[in-house]
Amino acid sequence: MLCAVALGGASIAVAAVAASGSGPAARHPLVASTRREPADAPVTPDATPESDGAADPEDVTATSSARPATAPPQDAAPGHSQGGAAPPPPRAGPLVNVPILLYHYIRGNPRASDREGFRLSVTPANLEQQMGLLAADGAHTVSLDDVMRALSGGPPLPARPVVLTFDDGHDDFAFRAVPVLQSYGFSATAFVVPGFLGRSSYLSLAQLHGVVAAGMTIGAHTMHHVDLAAVAASVATDEISRSRTVLQALTGQQVLDFAYPYGIFTARVIGMVRQAGFRDASTTEPGTRQYASQPFLLRRIEVSGYDTLSSFARKAGLPPPPRGFVPPSPSASPPGSPSPSPSPSPSATADIRPLGQ
Repeated sequence: MLCAVALGGASIAVAAVAASGSGPAARHPLVASTRREPADAPVTPDATPESDGAADPEDVTATSSARPATAPPQDAAPGHSQGGAAPPPPRAGPLVNVPILLYHYIRGNPRASDREGFRLSVTPANLEQQMGLLAADGAHTVSLDDVMRALSGGPPLPARPVVLTFDDGHDDFAFRAVPVLQSYGFSATAFVVPGFLGRSSYLSLAQLHGVVAAGMTIGAHTMHHVDLAAVAASVATDEISRSRTVLQALTGQQVLDFAYPYGIFTARVIGMVRQAGFRDASTTEPGTRQYASQPFLLRRIEVSGYDTLSSFARKAGLPPPPRGFVPPSPSASPPGSPSPSPSPSPSATADIRPLGQ
């Protein structure tokens, strides 16, 4: 089905996956299929992966792997790689040690029994505490562009760098996270699923424009959040490449950053991401060491609803917070930071409708 997306008075034709029938859209959009028969044989991202502890003491590992989902999944745990015939390049050459933090929802847990939802949800109050701790300890938010430039011999990263990423493009990023980030002069990357824009609990088109105007970076997360290792190669290629094309058309900016849905990828998928014109890709493999030889295997650390302020500090590479820590009063907008823009209503929806209507 073709959809018209209104953008500044113009209309852009965007193909959409049908809501019925077979294919990725036939199941819940954010829960991976229980059928796992990828064409590629599983391999790890590296022949000698770093362990969670002694073998790589500088790495900070997440307590659990990231799983973007709106309901508890029933299949295998995510955050693992599945490789093809050729393994990814070894960890070699320049590296930077920077935590890339991974968030999903900024909300309270909707149901006490929803353990997966609780894990994926950070409350607004906890986010405020976490950002306040980053500010109090002199952390500097940097972009994935900054990381890639540093890996390529460009300007080094500042002291205590941290990258903030938010997966799936939920609307709470716009009306809950962005105001907090702006108040501290922080930046972040939102990995958006463009096929979900305008759906309930996802960013509207107006909100997407608002977060871009607020200085946030937009990355791609496929068109419909599919398991790229479980769909046909033609579907995976389309999901990857079209997500970049559509987001660039909607934002007017280059989209160079990609994140693998469910943290699942194969050597073939990595090649598709590179071929689509992306510069880097983020995984859910925990760690802080980012290698120039592995731009499509950036490691991230999940921030979950189970995190205390102390465990967050460890993940962010900060010293333990003092007892009774109170976040510093955020400044309005630091010099040179984008001016805050009004947050659209959480219920606002994008003007995305079938052609001819």
